[in-house]
Amino acid sequence: MAPTAKERSILRYFPPSKNIDCIPISHVKAASSQPPPPAIPNVAAIQVTTTLPGGQYEDYMTVCNEAECSERHCSCTHFIEIKTGKVVQITLYNMVQYPGEGIRGTPHPVHIHGHHFYVLKTGYAQYDANGLYTGDNEDIDCGEDERCNSGKWRNCSWGGDNIPGLNLVNPPMKDTVIVPVGGYVVIRYVADNPGWWFVHCHIEIHQVEGMALMIKEGDESEMKKPPKNFRTCGHFTWSAEEFNENMCGYYYY
Repeated sequence: MAPTAKERSILRYFPPSKNIDCIPISHVKAASSQPPPPAIPNVAAIQVTTTLPGGQYEDYMTVCNEAECSERHCSCTHFIEIKTGKVVQITLYNMVQYPGEGIRGTPHPVHIHGHHFYVLKTGYAQYDANGLYTGDNEDIDCGEDERCNSGKWRNCSWGGDNIPGLNLVNPPMKDTVIVPVGGYVVIRYVADNPGWWFVHCHIEIHQVEGMALMIKEGDESEMKKPPKNFRTCGHFTWSAEEFNENMCGYYYY
């Protein structure tokens, strides 16, 4: 699968004159010994489209109110429940939503605990001939929400295997993937490891600010218990003053 002209110019510092090709990670072929990604059953698939919402956590299980969080950043624990054995397909997107103002954001290295996943597709933003950002990928429809908390496929028929450009033959497997600015990544795995699994941006300051969610995979009865006397984390919270003090010297992008 050769990269398109758009995909060859995804980085603004590498114009065509530099003769550098940028290849999406989903175009990297896996080893021949690796099994192909699991098929999507007609009724058993779970399709999740998610942006990683901001908002610092407060209580352990303060469930996000979708209506409230669509209006503003909120403090809650965003989690998704998945039954054991399901094929899970997740679209992670990173929309900028500031047309005409250039890039105002960063790519996000998203890490998922508890699984390796297949990277089926990377969709990039729109770029000019010099690799400069000109607009978000048009596959994702953000509606009127500039934070794109409830984005969806612009083509309502897309989903499962029916998304153009998926590598369903030999995609790479990873546990961390870069979600490009103004673009998205489609990943897939089998929910065969019951537990509470953390999904987060690997840029530490973003994680501290709440760019994360939990996946509750399976029922509590299916989850393995920790060893006897296993040490646990205590309650953690920062005041605004402590946050500013500890983040002093970090660069913000």
